[in-house]
Amino acid sequence: MKKRALATILIFSVTSLVGAVSLPTIKIKYYGEIGCSHCDLFEKSILPEIEQKTGATIELQAFDILDPRIYKECKTALNEMGLEFTIFPVLFVGNNAYPGISALEAGLVDEINYVKKKVIFALQ
Repeated sequence: MKKRALATILIFSVTSLVGAVSLPTIKIKYYGEIGCSHCDLFEKSILPEIEQKTGATIELQAFDILDPRIYKECKTALNEMGLEFTIFPVLFVGNNAYPGISALEAGLVDEINYVKKKVIFALQ
C-alpha cells in the first residue's frame, strides 16, 4: 500500500513538472510600414487572433520597410530564399517568408503550429 501511494505521488509530481514547462516564445520578424493602418492591422488584430488559435506566445520584431537600410535587409533575406521583393508587409518565421497580408493570413497559423510542435518535440 505504501509503495502504491509513493508511486502515485511520484507520477503526480512528474506530471506536474512536465505540465509546468512553458514553451519558449516564437520570434517573428515583420517588415512593414510602421504607422500605416493597413500594415499595423497585423500587429493589432491578426497576431492576437493567431496567438489565440495556436496557443503560442509570439514576439513580434517590427521593422520599418521605408528605412532604406531595413528595406535592403528585407530584400537580401528574401533573395537568399530565392524570392524577389514584390510586396510588403513581409513576415519571416523560421526559414520561411510570407510576403503580403494574404500570404500571412493563409499560412501563418500552420507555420506557428509547426514551429510549436518542433519546440515541444525538442523539449521531450
